[in-house]
Amino acid sequence: MVVRKDKKKRTWIIDLSLGENLLSGKRKRIVRKGFHSKKEAQKAEKKLYQIFLSDEPNYDHIRIQELFDHLMREDENNQRKPSYIRTQKYNYNRHLKPYFQGSLIVQLKYEHIFEFREYLCTKGLSNNTVNKIMILLKRILDVGIRKGYMTDNPCTLLKKLPTENKRMNFWTLEEFHEFRQLFTEEEKNYLIFFTLAFFTGMRSGELLGLTWEDINFFRREIYVHKNLTKVDGKFILNTPKTTAGKRIIIINRKLVEDLKAWKETQYTWLSKEMSLTKEAQEKIQVVQKDHLLLHKDNVRKKYDAIFRRPTELKKIRIHDFRHSHVALLINNGEDPYMIKERIGHASIQTIYDLYGHLYPSKQLDTADRLDQFY
Repeated sequence: MVVRKDKKKRTWIIDLSLGENLLSGKRKRIVRKGFHSKKEAQKAEKKLYQIFLSDEPNYDHIRIQELFDHLMREDENNQRKPSYIRTQKYNYNRHLKPYFQGSLIVQLKYEHIFEFREYLCTKGLSNNTVNKIMILLKRILDVGIRKGYMTDNPCTLLKKLPTENKRMNFWTLEEFHEFRQLFTEEEKNYLIFFTLAFFTGMRSGELLGLTWEDINFFRREIYVHKNLTKVDGKFILNTPKTTAGKRIIIINRKLVEDLKAWKETQYTWLSKEMSLTKEAQEKIQVVQKDHLLLHKDNVRKKYDAIFRRPTELKKIRIHDFRHSHVALLINNGEDPYMIKERIGHASIQTIYDLYGHLYPSKQLDTADRLDQFY
């Protein structure tokens, strides 16, 4: 009963009880005495409700969608890259929302988080993918901490699943030359894309963001400082993921000659479709063939089409062209620090961790040299 009569003193009492506060575990209760009439007590009761709700808001109703929406606004305000935000939205809608949309955030415990991770593992996802989803969940619940909805984040108690570096595929120089023979003259721009990938180690987005003004033929330099992505049908130029990603790559003379010849061919092709001056061409995408920008989907579809042609080549991922470049450098005895600078890794340890196993013949050479000491 909210309003009741004190029979001994012949006055009225307000006794407000709103159950248990899930954040503190304490009972929500307010008691006021000494009202001379029931009407006076009821009037005071309404005021107390207003004060109680404003001073001690009830967060028991908060669900994951509200926290995720707030996190996305934070990421946008912090100018996180659109491609990153798109990935976060995909993982949320694909994995987190269907599982947690009916859950009250303040009731989540370690056991619930652990069960969710086990559920992800049963879906056949890799440990690396599961870890990324759990990082997103932790970021979402951290919003709840910052806004005062929760006192702790149950994700912090969960350790990451162990991950293994996948063995990388790569092509030797001979295999790449065999690949080059599969292209027609009309596919010259795609051949340039893959040739640059193999002989520079640039990422796909970096190659697609490359314009002619980024190439100095005299100094044989490529200035890598942007990458092109397509998000929701819009092309976006981003800066590299890390500071080390912004770099200068020195290219070999034969590649310079190929690029010069392609630039002339490109100018001839584009001039048929659009008004183009030599000055304007400097801002054109290097691998562009017509008035439309080339993007990753174009490259992937062409790559798949190439492998539908007769060939005995093993198919590697497009990203493995980057690994192939590193393998080529390692096989040529290049210094690991130079390799790090060339491909834009922040740490030389990454070279040892990711690429130390490439070209097993290097280990064989080492083992053979040990014969003199045996």
